[in-house]
Amino acid sequence: MKKLRNKIFFLPFVFLTSCAQVVFYPEECQHYIKAGNYQKAIEISKTAIEAYPRNAEPYLCLSTAYLHKGELENAINTMKKAEQVAPSYEDLAVIYNRLGFMYHLKGDTIKALEYHQKHLSISRELDDTKGQFIANVNIADIYQSMGDYTKAIEYYQKSTHFISDPKDGVLVYRNIAQAYVKQGKYKDAIENYKMAYKYAEKTGDKKLIGALLIDLGDAYRLNRDFKSASEYLIRGLEIAKAQKDKQLMAHAYLKLGLFYRDRSDLSSAKEFLKRAYEIYISTNNKRKAQEVLEQIKEIERR
Repeated sequence: MKKLRNKIFFLPFVFLTSCAQVVFYPEECQHYIKAGNYQKAIEISKTAIEAYPRNAEPYLCLSTAYLHKGELENAINTMKKAEQVAPSYEDLAVIYNRLGFMYHLKGDTIKALEYHQKHLSISRELDDTKGQFIANVNIADIYQSMGDYTKAIEYYQKSTHFISDPKDGVLVYRNIAQAYVKQGKYKDAIENYKMAYKYAEKTGDKKLIGALLIDLGDAYRLNRDFKSASEYLIRGLEIAKAQKDKQLMAHAYLKLGLFYRDRSDLSSAKEFLKRAYEIYISTNNKRKAQEVLEQIKEIERR
């Protein structure tokens, strides 16, 4: 629940466009929300809704402000009202997507799936490939969170037909690989990490490429192919160092620690895990530091 909630603030601020002729200025609402003045955003949205009750834009502004205030029920109720007045399928697609997200945030996966399926259905009618990509990924994410990895993989794979951006390719194939890891199907995970890596290369994002190399190395470790694991993990670490990315370096050290642990080289395992721990402590990443500390203690008990 906490993880999902943190995503709210990174969502793109999208406004419906079918009623653009109505005098409501979404950029003004966006300004107040970015400034943290949620109450003002709520006030101007309510005024607009009262004056123009069939304009969907102010409803979206209002629900966004409620979300940022942590008033999830008010945000949901606002979008349910918007659903009743939406003047076009395009508007409904945005509303269904938002409702699916908010119900998932609430922990109501049944309702979340219902609305994401509605979003998928409308996106098909509109021949909206981006909408179909988003809806399939959202459905897959819900199944992933439920531990239904077979269903998650099914919908992630459906989304691959609508990939238009290399970063989307990385996202989907990485998620498929992670689902296969959860199932213990490491060869399938490696296959999909390789696909994610190909898309990462197209982005030119060195940090993303490094992260995928580390993912690949760890999947090879799990599959007991230590030669390939070492190759990819070291390449990933080299990129992390070149980019001076401390979090990525710590991640590489952690996975190298597990690599040496699995090879029964406990001295080397402890050395790399300590390097990861020191970085996590220095960057105040307490959760990861605790995770690594548990690994070190487990080795010391052997």
